[in-house]
Amino acid sequence: MFAPPRSFIIRFIFCFGILTIVSPSLWSAAIDERAGTEAFPFLHRFSNAITASWSGACAAQCEGLSALGVNPAGLEKLKSSRELQVGISQDFIGIKAGSFAYAFPGPDSSQMAFSAAFLGYGSIDELDEEGTFTGKQHAPASVTSSLSYATEIQERLRAGITIKGVAEYLGDFEESHPAVGWGIDAGVQYQPKIKALGFGASIRNLGRQEQSYFGESNDNALLPVTVQGGVYYYISRFRNTRLSADLLVPWHSLSMLSVGWEYNYNPFFTIRAGTRFNRYEITHLFEKLSGNADGDFTGGNALKGSGGFSFKGPRLSLNYSVEYWRNLSWIHSLTLGYPIKVL
Repeated sequence: MFAPPRSFIIRFIFCFGILTIVSPSLWSAAIDERAGTEAFPFLHRFSNAITASWSGACAAQCEGLSALGVNPAGLEKLKSSRELQVGISQDFIGIKAGSFAYAFPGPDSSQMAFSAAFLGYGSIDELDEEGTFTGKQHAPASVTSSLSYATEIQERLRAGITIKGVAEYLGDFEESHPAVGWGIDAGVQYQPKIKALGFGASIRNLGRQEQSYFGESNDNALLPVTVQGGVYYYISRFRNTRLSADLLVPWHSLSMLSVGWEYNYNPFFTIRAGTRFNRYEITHLFEKLSGNADGDFTGGNALKGSGGFSFKGPRLSLNYSVEYWRNLSWIHSLTLGYPIKVL
């Protein structure tokens, strides 16, 4: 039986801390050149309501189909069962999204899942060179499909991988083609003997755009690659309360820290909340606490806060979340889960 050394936790925390300090300088050295150059930036969106309610701070504790899009290793927690999940989301600027996921047992006690997501940007008026409406409208849309696999490598250690295909269409105008690309997500989760503690790490959207919107190859357009590592901890005095913190290091933008909170009121009802800060906001906070900065920091990460709840019934789970994006919109998401009994 696998028995993880006690020093594993210390090493993980040490490496996580070093990554927190060093990664901004390593990844952000040429951030001005990379900013805005990623292909398919919509892949930053949360794939379900549970992930959104934590502001993405769930690399360590996400499980089942809700782990897709953050850390596919969490898919293994379904333990060779079947489950169907559908989700919808909408914001006040007309963007609508829908998703579908189906989990099923894989070979050798592994877990697999197929998922697909659609994102519609609403109708956009076509204007001529003088800014006059031509009478034609376009309906840009994005589609993602993926296949995921997760398994237990050793006791308390699980790993997962997702292979995805991506396509986006800007509209029915001259010489327009769907842009297509591919990507890979991979991750691990570790649960030590201390049940109140857990760790997770993942890399997402490791891939590129193969064809541009005008039918040409585009080998240099990388997907929005993000490295993420996190930890969760159950507070000993409040056993139903869990805190989580994740460091996100995107290739095309500033590193960020997501923090989440979860309270299990009972086995059927859970509430969550989260927020996210980029490294400039964190630096300003430390300077303000030390007396080296005055006033409030303007700008920062666009996602300022999120919250939501889950209701788990005997045959159906309902998950709701709301996100506030500064100067943009509120995003509301609803995800339904349905476990399937195998006769």
